[in-house]
Amino acid sequence: MENEKVFISITLIPEEKIENLVLKINEDLSEKFSINKPDSNKEYAHISLYNANFPSHNRLLIENIIEDISKSFSNIELVPEYINSKSRFISIVFHKTEIIENLQNKIIEMLNPLREGLLQSEYTEKTESYSEKELFLVKMYGYPFCKEEFTPHMTLVELNDIEDTSSILKEIVWNKNVSIDKISMRIISKNEIGEKVVKTILFKLKSI
Repeated sequence: MENEKVFISITLIPEEKIENLVLKINEDLSEKFSINKPDSNKEYAHISLYNANFPSHNRLLIENIIEDISKSFSNIELVPEYINSKSRFISIVFHKTEIIENLQNKIIEMLNPLREGLLQSEYTEKTESYSEKELFLVKMYGYPFCKEEFTPHMTLVELNDIEDTSSILKEIVWNKNVSIDKISMRIISKNEIGEKVVKTILFKLKSI
């Protein structure tokens, strides 16, 4: 029996050498600090574009849309601006180019109607965690970090102890551009007995 809804996360995935570099940073930092080490079996290095709940009957249509979009965008070069720390996360923030804005807008334009009004409970139950503008975007698009609130970033490290933040920031040097060559569609659902099922589909961007 098909599930009533699925959670779908659309992200950008960098070239493998960037993923390897991020994992190496985590490996080195774990020798000195308490961090949540990444699971090497999934794409840890990523830039989030759109996360939302969808009726499960739209899942295949969404997959086809993302595949079509991936064929219309070439590899994307992201230029780092600064290192940011927020809560338990340390991230690289990138310059928001017209290309990445257009890509996010295209995905939202195509996928937002397919939510059929579904919202994530995270956004409706924890309203104190979001600004008025972010809550407005949730109502409109099901996702608070889009449009003018979109800040392209890639998490480098997840801390277990936020008191280590200042020390870890001194250890991190990042001056590399990041080339994006894939779009990821991560689907989270539940099976007949209520167990979480995760499936990830990768779509290559067209080569330049």
